[in-house]
Amino acid sequence: MFIIAINGFLFHSFPKNKFLYFIDFATIFFLYINSGLKYLFVFNYAIFGLVVFLLNIYYFKKYKILCEMIHVLFVQWVGLYAIITVYEKDNCFPLLFFC
Repeated sequence: MFIIAINGFLFHSFPKNKFLYFIDFATIFFLYINSGLKYLFVFNYAIFGLVVFLLNIYYFKKYKILCEMIHVLFVQWVGLYAIITVYEKDNCFPLLFFC
C-alpha cells in the first residue's frame, strides 16, 4: 500500500509528467491483477474502477473539479475498499502489506 501512496504523491506533484502517469497506472494495474489472482472478488472492484476511470477521462476531463471528485470517490475509494477487504482476509499478503 505504501507504493500506491508514493506513486500517487509523485504523480499528483507532477501531473503533466507522462512517465509518472504510466508508472502509477502500471503499478495499480499490476497490483490489481496479482491481488485478483489470489482473491477473485478484487477483479470486480478493478473492472469497476477501470470503467469509471476511462469514462471519467473521456466525458469529464474538461470539468476539472468534477473529474477529480469522480476519480476520488469512484476509483480511489473503491480501490481502498478492495485493499481493506484483502487486508481483512489476509493481513500478511506481501504484495500489498508489510508483514
